[in-house]
Amino acid sequence: MDRNHLYRYCEHCEEFISARTFLRHKEAYYDDHTRIWSKDCQSVPSTSEDEGDDGGAIQLNSGSDNSEGLSDDEMDNSTAELQATEDCLEDEVDDGEVWEGVNVSEIEGRFSSFVAQMTTIFPTSIIGLHSCLNVNSNDFRRLVSCPKCHTLYEFEKCFVDKAKMIPKVCSFSKFPNHPHRSRRQHCGSQLLRAVVTKDGDHKFYPLKVYCYKPLIESLQTLLSKPGVLNSCEHWRERKIPKDTLCDIYDGKIWEEFQYVNGSAFLAAPHNIGLMMNVDWFTPFKHTPYSVGAVYLSVMNLPRSKRFLKENMILFGLIPGPNEPPLNINSYLEPLVEELKVLWSEGMVINMPDNPGQQVHLKAGLLCVACDIPAARKVCGFLGHMAKLGCSKCTKEFHINCETGHACFGCFDDGEDESPLRNESDHREQADLASMQTTQAARDRIESQYGSRFTALMLLEYFDCVRFHIVDPMHNLFLGTAKHIMKNVWLDDIEPIIPKRFHAMMQEKVDKCETPSSMGRIPHKIASSFSSFTADQWKTWTMVFSMYALHGVLEQEHLECWYLFVQACNILVSPMLKIHDAMEGHKLLLQFCKQFQRLYGVHPSIAAWKQAQLSLSRGGLGLRSLSHHAPAAFIASLCFSGLGSISHVHLLQSLEIFNSSVHQSDNIQIGSVLEKLPSQKTLSSILDDNLFRVLQGSLSIADRARLLSASSPHASSWLTVTPSEGQGLHLDPPVFQTALKWWLGLDTAEGSICALCPDKMLDPLGHHATTCKRGGDVVFRHNKLRDILAETCRRAHLSVQVEAGCNLTPDHSHSRPADVLISNWVLGKTAACDISVTSPLNSNIMSEAGVTAGAAAQATELRKHEANDVKCSELGWLCIPLVVESYGAWGKEAMESFSSLASRLAITSSRPKSAVLSELYGRLNLNLVRANVRAIMSRYCPLNSF
Repeated sequence: MDRNHLYRYCEHCEEFISARTFLRHKEAYYDDHTRIWSKDCQSVPSTSEDEGDDGGAIQLNSGSDNSEGLSDDEMDNSTAELQATEDCLEDEVDDGEVWEGVNVSEIEGRFSSFVAQMTTIFPTSIIGLHSCLNVNSNDFRRLVSCPKCHTLYEFEKCFVDKAKMIPKVCSFSKFPNHPHRSRRQHCGSQLLRAVVTKDGDHKFYPLKVYCYKPLIESLQTLLSKPGVLNSCEHWRERKIPKDTLCDIYDGKIWEEFQYVNGSAFLAAPHNIGLMMNVDWFTPFKHTPYSVGAVYLSVMNLPRSKRFLKENMILFGLIPGPNEPPLNINSYLEPLVEELKVLWSEGMVINMPDNPGQQVHLKAGLLCVACDIPAARKVCGFLGHMAKLGCSKCTKEFHINCETGHACFGCFDDGEDESPLRNESDHREQADLASMQTTQAARDRIESQYGSRFTALMLLEYFDCVRFHIVDPMHNLFLGTAKHIMKNVWLDDIEPIIPKRFHAMMQEKVDKCETPSSMGRIPHKIASSFSSFTADQWKTWTMVFSMYALHGVLEQEHLECWYLFVQACNILVSPMLKIHDAMEGHKLLLQFCKQFQRLYGVHPSIAAWKQAQLSLSRGGLGLRSLSHHAPAAFIASLCFSGLGSISHVHLLQSLEIFNSSVHQSDNIQIGSVLEKLPSQKTLSSILDDNLFRVLQGSLSIADRARLLSASSPHASSWLTVTPSEGQGLHLDPPVFQTALKWWLGLDTAEGSICALCPDKMLDPLGHHATTCKRGGDVVFRHNKLRDILAETCRRAHLSVQVEAGCNLTPDHSHSRPADVLISNWVLGKTAACDISVTSPLNSNIMSEAGVTAGAAAQATELRKHEANDVKCSELGWLCIPLVVESYGAWGKEAMESFSSLASRLAITSSRPKSAVLSELYGRLNLNLVRANVRAIMSRYCPLNSF
């Protein structure tokens, strides 16, 4: 902008000065009523910004006619630019008063006298025009909103004494029946702020205002427009083929609401169904200030007219600068009250085409279409990052304690394991949470069920679970498609699509010729898809992506993306069959499973719970900080001597602790202060309860697996000090697979056994660890045998491996001992028969799912039946050394290892406990490694052993 345009001519100074100084002079020396500049007052000194390069005022024109040499267009442009400059320099300037203060004599040279006079009085804003015409365009009601708790008040009720203008504070109490009196206090936030006017008067203005327009009035205005009411009846004349979905009218809810409780609703003429949306937007640029809008549409209108601007109903504006954290119940209450009236009593509309004729109709809210965060707040669900973050089913998501992010994977757990939510349970759970008298108790109930109260539950017909829909724009395009491109394939650290390919992809897209109806072709691919709109993500995904990514992505990544593209093309189609919708769902599920396989396996909720258990209970010892924090606080506070029977935080911690354990394990404040339990004791109680809860939620196969893994010494492989020289180590791929197998995660990924083409690999790896093809079973057996023989030799025992083969001509004593130990007990030789069994065998799984070590015990009995007679004839002791595939050793094996450790402790001068721990660690580490060898050999090369 030219520097000269920053100045205005001041009648008081009779020279050009800066726009900022001109505004100050105008306020000091200009009379708005007489429109005369005063020269009596002392001149306001100019600031440094008014000075030119030569230190004096800049003289643009020496004559009084300052427009000389400028055309009308140039003067208009100059005036516009000057006004823009004034707006930037002076925030206090009202946009509606830009002509105020303009000297008429300055304009007469360019315009007629009449026009010059009109410019000084003509309104410069819509509000000013309505004021001149005495038109009340602002028919919104205003309520005062508490800045802290969002409770609404009428302005007149915000004063203790209105005559004395004494404002009151927010009186809302979240827990009026809290057991502790100190917790029943009111919100206490300030509602109004005092402002001193120019006249010295004191006025009060709300800190936050909720503006809303009554729904009934808006509906009357909309439906009274010519043709609108008739358009609302066109849906009855539609002819759609059977099992075809084209609009909301083809859904089950619209069909069910034709008649409600035997009375016609949508089947009756003129009754309407409403759709509500709640969304937040930023009205100002370069600021995080966010305002929420609550708006509705009439679903009876044809889709071509339904979402036109003139047919939308803006109900309310939720004040910023931030969104309400958990719900928007207070802002929905005025809407709910009107919806109750519309459902029960209805309203009267004047027929626009037949003056004097009226129509009585009713309305109901049948759909909520929001993005996921807003839908959770409106319909009474916890956020999508919660443990029960799905609003349609009860699937549990694991929450990463470090990042706070939820894991939405684990699709291999099966769809049937997550029951669908229903409205009756949702309302009951929300009511239960609302009745709690403490924040901790309410949070616990909400977390347990994933439900909380919403004002929409006051509508008797509203189904919070079924009436909110999935938003494809946010879910598919701004969600999944954007996440894959920006966060997975274009990751800054390890990008799957390097930047050198971006320009090539852009070039391929630019060469495409598409119909104009398809929208703009994406032009920001070369800049890493920056600032793509929702329409551009949609166009990229459904039209260009497969062509542009061909030759750039590896085949398996491209195939995964193709599943998503196919699903999108089906699900966003304006018309689809019911079987097409099912096919789209199937493709999405396949995509999710493939995505999980390619970009990371996320543990299931059961796996995370097992990982949180101690090693002795089959876990990994990764205890949950939030789960054990109350135990740590109770123990620490009591041992410090600061605990007391009235200590608020101690009582809260006890309440949280008792809510996490069985009633029989509850502890009382008196016993805590008397016995002073240690953190180890309290954490052990938590672990026991978590173990019982986890057992009760697992299938019979997983229970058998967990009981075997929690047997004594089963987890000793996790405590071995890694040593590559001694063979006590696991390479990263082997260790990862071992952890998946240990936690019950899918190790098969739905593939067929490479060695048994007629067998499917099961997720728990049972077939892989018991399959006799490929030599894995023999390899595992021989490895354990050799470790035992080596340990016996270190204890100075005489050992023979595979002794007793073919001792008689009829081979009746063939291989009675894997390890034959001389002088074991009372001079007798021990014939040790090593055997590995699985608790997942069908003949023992039901018993193994109840009793730990049941499979090992049954195998011991079977070995005695088979070998006792043979060994007795040879004068040997039959000792079956049986271990389950998850490391649970039989009773006789543990007794034998204890005796062996005693002898080795003497010869090595080491503690028996250390020797025994080392023996179990070596045996079980090699057992696990052999199991993983069997699993990995069926879907990947053997290059890690």
